[in-house]
Amino acid sequence: MLGNLNPTWGLLLILDEAQHVGDFKNIPDKKIQVTSTLTKIHNGKFPYPVILLAAGLGQTEESFRLHGVSKFKGGCFVELGALDKAAESAVIKDWLIKGGGVKGDPAPWIEMIAQKTHGWPQHITAYGDVVAKQIQNDHGEMTKEGLDIVYQVGKERREAYYKQRAKGISGKERSSLAKLIQNIAPEKGIDREDIESILLQEYDDPDKASSLFKRAVERGILHSQDEVYNIPIPSMRSWLISNYVRERKEFPYSPQPNPVLRDRDFGKDSMER
Repeated sequence: MLGNLNPTWGLLLILDEAQHVGDFKNIPDKKIQVTSTLTKIHNGKFPYPVILLAAGLGQTEESFRLHGVSKFKGGCFVELGALDKAAESAVIKDWLIKGGGVKGDPAPWIEMIAQKTHGWPQHITAYGDVVAKQIQNDHGEMTKEGLDIVYQVGKERREAYYKQRAKGISGKERSSLAKLIQNIAPEKGIDREDIESILLQEYDDPDKASSLFKRAVERGILHSQDEVYNIPIPSMRSWLISNYVRERKEFPYSPQPNPVLRDRDFGKDSMER
């Protein structure tokens, strides 16, 4: 398809959810097409300039490797994470002023909302949209009742995002992941081999342990940085631990005598006989 185009100034291609490029690795015809296209873009083989802007989850780099793109030009591969405090505050401020038309100094609200968003862009957007609409409804005023609504709706949207990320991972599996990371400092993380070793102790099946690890990475629950894995969003880590780290309660089955029959004379006589 790209070969039939001849743009005057070049072509900018934008690919979201780019981690799915790897899904074509086992489909021969599709793999050939994807590999050929990426190779031409990567090596500048089109008769006009082409830039590919790809965004995806942690396995995106590996997905490109499967199609022959083994390295990226310096500065072209960026691992996105949380915004720094200054950038986070600036974005929230724009939501309050440009989006909501707030009256007065928004600094206190910026600080309070930032405590909920943890610098994570998706959370900033979720809370920002709510706060802008709430301030509009309150005619530009920042009220305590309005902030309570922002907190509540923002929390619901945040947790909906976590549940979406965890879709396809069972409650028991979520519990396994939560127990895995609860005693690991967020800034340290854990190696893949250690993760699979710990999961293997629980599931006693290498395929199940490997499958859970793979799905956790694919869903963006676990993220790798310098080959060390952790949950990238602090509030998601807290959500997983608080909801899925549970003490296992054993319910051993031991038959108990029926209290009605036990007190009957004929039951007692039968046992004696």
